[in-house]
Parts: sequence; structure tokens; C-alpha cells
Amino acid sequence: MKAIALHYSRSKEAAQKLSDALQKCNPKLKVTVHQADLSIVEECDRLVKEVLDEYGTVDIFISNAGAAKRITDILYHLHVDLAYN
Repeated sequence: MKAIALHYSRSKEAAQKLSDALQKCNPKLKVTVHQADLSIVEECDRLVKEVLDEYGTVDIFISNAGAAKRITDILYHLHVDLAYN
């Protein structure tokens, strides 16, 4: 399945417009929109859980948010746990 989990912090309308545009370009693409304030650790955890619950895995993670290190750390540790346990 080709899919994108799209994150936004404050502008749900802008995120939804981007989601709609992506789906218009590729109607087979699944796009989900997720809100989280990445400056709050618990919201980073919740965002990762939401995406993993929806898709089961994250193949590529791209972020322009400075707080993305927290999510990268969470995903890394989940990958290590799944691979070696």
C-alpha cells in the first residue's frame, strides 16, 4: 500500500489541503492527517503510536520540525526492539 502519514501542529486546514492535493494526484494513495505538538514528549509518543497503529511501520520519515529528534529516537528504538526481540 502506498501511504503517507501527514503531521501538522496548528494548521489543520493547510494539512487537509495538502492531503487532498496528494490524493488528487494519486487516487490510490492513502493519506492520513495527524495533529501533534512536537515540543511535548507525550504528543510525540502519541503521534508515533497513531501512525504505527494505522500503518504498522514507517518506511521513510521526513520532518522539518526541530523537535523531530524525539520521534526519530522512538522509531529507532521500536525498530531495534522489533528486529532483535
